[in-house]
Amino acid sequence: MSTRFCVCRPSAPSIVENDRADFSVLSTFKARMKIIRTPSLLLFSALMLSTQVAVSADDTYQVKFNLGVVESWRVTPSGVLKWCRTADPEGVERRQAAYQDWLARNESLIGQVNENFLIIVPLISPSRDPRVSMVDAVRAHIAIESDRLYFFGKSQGEVASFCQSYVIEQGSERIRKALAELEKWRAQHVPVQ
Repeated sequence: MSTRFCVCRPSAPSIVENDRADFSVLSTFKARMKIIRTPSLLLFSALMLSTQVAVSADDTYQVKFNLGVVESWRVTPSGVLKWCRTADPEGVERRQAAYQDWLARNESLIGQVNENFLIIVPLISPSRDPRVSMVDAVRAHIAIESDRLYFFGKSQGEVASFCQSYVIEQGSERIRKALAELEKWRAQHVPVQ
């Protein structure tokens, strides 16, 4: 008998399904997960699996959402660069130059995102195996989900068109607001060392 665990929303209890379970629960979960179509929510879905910090469900939900916003902003551009190398070889230099410009313009913001991500993820999604880094696991998950969102199931023409029109989001107010919320949460829940 196989057992899988999934969480539909932060305030809901974990749903356990086995081979004899009512599959309407799984259908409901799949329907809810179809809502998650943007990279900022992809990481959030990866982080929903466990929480160890003693905080309210609403507080945890907001932290995970904000982590999703900032980390997807951080990892999506490099994934797009890799995929588009094959799909649109003529645009490689333009995209690489735009990526380097993005890195330079957002160096400070990227550093803040990385610092907060490295500290907060292990607190809200600790690994039960010391050989596993949840930071790396969550980053890999968001990269895969981002690739899936933009590239999987698309025709070569659709992928090439996406690559030709892709513009990297600069450090917008949305990113700064999410980061400020994370730093506020961190100040309340992480002891100063």
